[in-house]
Amino acid sequence: ALGLARDPAWAPLLAGAVSEPASWAGPAAELTAHGLEEVAAQLYPHRFPAGTPAELAWSARTLAFLGNGPAALGMGERLWARLEVPAWLVPDALRPLVLPPELVGGCVAAATVRGLRASWLVGVVRQESRFDAAARSAAGAVGLVQLVPETMRRLGIDPTAAGEAHTMLAAAASELGRLDVAFGGRLGPVAAAYNAGDPIVGAWLGVLGNPGSEVLFAVAVPYQETATYVLKVVEGEALASHLR
Repeated sequence: ALGLARDPAWAPLLAGAVSEPASWAGPAAELTAHGLEEVAAQLYPHRFPAGTPAELAWSARTLAFLGNGPAALGMGERLWARLEVPAWLVPDALRPLVLPPELVGGCVAAATVRGLRASWLVGVVRQESRFDAAARSAAGAVGLVQLVPETMRRLGIDPTAAGEAHTMLAAAASELGRLDVAFGGRLGPVAAAYNAGDPIVGAWLGVLGNPGSEVLFAVAVPYQETATYVLKVVEGEALASHLR
């Protein structure tokens, strides 16, 4: 962080300053100039400013505010990529720029109501749907947190509410809270159970014991898809560690 503080491209961001670029051009800029910001965010998110760290930070926040979660996350992750460090080494001052409040605010609200660490919910949403409320998987999972209709009914949710961000985040927070208790507050097993189900993760733990860190647990998981899922959720949780 000390080196970044001396870099004119990063110093303002470390100080918390995110301002609109002085000028930018293209179809997104034209639509924005005519008061059609939301249309610009949906049709031309890739034409929002992204040349400098400051532009990436502004675009991430603006796209999130305008409702394009996946594009906002993409801009934030491009900002993170400029740092060339793993998620847990991102400077604290830059984490809210990688994951702007406009993007994760719903997660924070839902997690707070249920006493869950918001960073856990952010990690799950980032991996499940990349903040796309309209996401749908080949297996029939839908919404921000990718629940199948059967799970939604078990949680007391009408499957037709899959597009309601507040409802889906509340459901996921409740489910993660239940798993948090079931697996002793360990994110690795909780994420694995969200992906593969409680019984199978309980069986794995019976064989694996306590591998120690969440990363070691993920490496020991016998299902490659679930192992990758756990690592991605742990990574997302680290990016959102300022929300713990």
